Amino acid sequence: CRRARGPTFGSPRNSAMGVTENIIEEISKAEPLAPKGGEIPRNWRVPDEAGKPARTATTEEEEGGPGCGELLREFMLELKDNLVAVFGLAAFIFLYALAFLKLALLTPSRVAYLAVAVGGLAFFALGIRHGLMPLGELVGARMPLRCSRPVVMTSVFALGVLCTIAEPAINALRKAGRNIAPERAPLLALILDYPSTLMLGIGVGVGLAAVFGAFRVLLKIKMRPCVGVLSVVCLVGTLACVWLGGEMPTVTGLAWDCGAVTTGPVTVPIVLALGLGIAASASKAPGQSPEVRGSEARRQSMRRASLVSALSERHARNPAPAASAAGQDSPDEDSDAGSGIVTFASLFPVAGVWTLAFGFGGPSAAVGAARDSHVDQESSLLDYFFDTVRAVVPLVGFLLFLQLAVVRERVPRPKLLAFGLACCFLGMFLFSIGLDRGLVPLGDAAGKALPHARERFGKRAGTCVIAAFGFLAGGFATFAEPALTALGETVERSSKGKFKKGVLVLAVALGVGSGIAFGFMKVYFELPLWPILTIGYSVCLALTALSDDLVASIAWDSAGVTTGPVTVPIVLASGLALGDEANVVEGFGILSCASIAPITSVLIAGILLQRRSAHGQRPARSTDPTAIELELQKAAVA
Repeated sequence: CRRARGPTFGSPRNSAMGVTENIIEEISKAEPLAPKGGEIPRNWRVPDEAGKPARTATTEEEEGGPGCGELLREFMLELKDNLVAVFGLAAFIFLYALAFLKLALLTPSRVAYLAVAVGGLAFFALGIRHGLMPLGELVGARMPLRCSRPVVMTSVFALGVLCTIAEPAINALRKAGRNIAPERAPLLALILDYPSTLMLGIGVGVGLAAVFGAFRVLLKIKMRPCVGVLSVVCLVGTLACVWLGGEMPTVTGLAWDCGAVTTGPVTVPIVLALGLGIAASASKAPGQSPEVRGSEARRQSMRRASLVSALSERHARNPAPAASAAGQDSPDEDSDAGSGIVTFASLFPVAGVWTLAFGFGGPSAAVGAARDSHVDQESSLLDYFFDTVRAVVPLVGFLLFLQLAVVRERVPRPKLLAFGLACCFLGMFLFSIGLDRGLVPLGDAAGKALPHARERFGKRAGTCVIAAFGFLAGGFATFAEPALTALGETVERSSKGKFKKGVLVLAVALGVGSGIAFGFMKVYFELPLWPILTIGYSVCLALTALSDDLVASIAWDSAGVTTGPVTVPIVLASGLALGDEANVVEGFGILSCASIAPITSVLIAGILLQRRSAHGQRPARSTDPTAIELELQKAAVA
């Protein structure tokens, strides 16, 4: 009734009946009350902590989306970021090879295809922000409230598989089999000859990781014990497979490198959005308004503390506030709810690849297995188109099915969503072309050129030139990685300024650079990977035990976020080419080394910050005369 406006003088409705009709009209326009049971009205706005209607999936359709000018501005900013990332790294490789090896690795055709890759990444990032990510958040916010837990977990598993197939960097595995000699590593070559089967096996691992992460949130298990158990299981399984001998040791590098390929711009936001929705509704019964209200408010609080908020509002002109008054006082589990899934998605694929290895023959794989002819064929534009359809359409179709058939709510802002999905498709198509004809050839040329440093400068100095290339290239690629900036902002916000963004970026860059340099040495000198993994993860677990939960979550998730669609194909191609030039069996293992080192560096940085913070917090002197007298007496006795 307070919202009703009285009739104006002279109006034909200036009467008691007119006032009553005005009141009825205004009440009918007001928001409906939350239901006490049953279905949730489609136009009901879930209130936030302050009692105001929250911005949720059901009300976004009433808000205006960004206009053409705003979308163009976001595209230009994405284009600039990816231009710096791709051409900055390409310029470094070109200048380094020209200065130390007297080789020009960039040709006009490679530069043109690198530009195509930049455009594809810009379109894809815009499509992710306005297409796949909003759709994933819609499903993640509403499905846990409307569906049973088995249906939710099955959907999470399926989305994990489909997101892996849609990752842009996953296509680099299709080209990885070119430098593997079947007569020297028949099992590895046989696995790489069937990239679709390999991607499916990796996707099953990511799906299981997403389900495991959801159950961790439901059971309220801390991050550190889960990481410890999973790391030990993966290491023990790797040692058992290596102990079997035969052809199994040659698959070790591929198994651990695949974990770095899976955590990209598609998997991370969608799976995290689902995890946040499950966490928010963990102890809530669907159909009751207080529970729904509390679930949505808690999900919004978790979203502000997670990487999803930083990724979705990146380049936004008016981003949402980092934390509300309620969000600042939210419990620590809110910030912990979204963590861990990225780490789990980099560990579970190890078991998936080992399972595939047994399926392809295991230790007794036939020597000299025939290689399929399609591996060495250059793809046409039609091939790239069908690869894009196979990657994007199943994921989009499944998300729309969940939203329309399972959640049973219409999609808000369908035009903007369609625009975003079209940008995803176009970006994936362009990036596939640039990846195959620009990024991979550049990494391949760099890997083939590096061994000449030992011929030019001698063994010791040449080895230093190779290691320095890996360190500088890894550090530069990490500094230019957009996802790391978003992670740094999230970390600084969730730690309330204790862990600065600059400290995280520097620690991760040093770790990735050191890991890639060590990985190059592993490949060139054909060092076994399993001792490196055992020692490295043992150190990481020991440092994790000395860290708190927040630092541990930051460190383990940072290793997965930094391996983006630019770093992975160049590092993977250069490692394989370096191994081929050095006449070693295989060149995998660089990405796994690049994942261990940043975990270690961030954990060390976190422990040092904790000690400095604890050392700087001195107890305040008491002004109570009695307390001062007691302190003086104690000092006199001492």
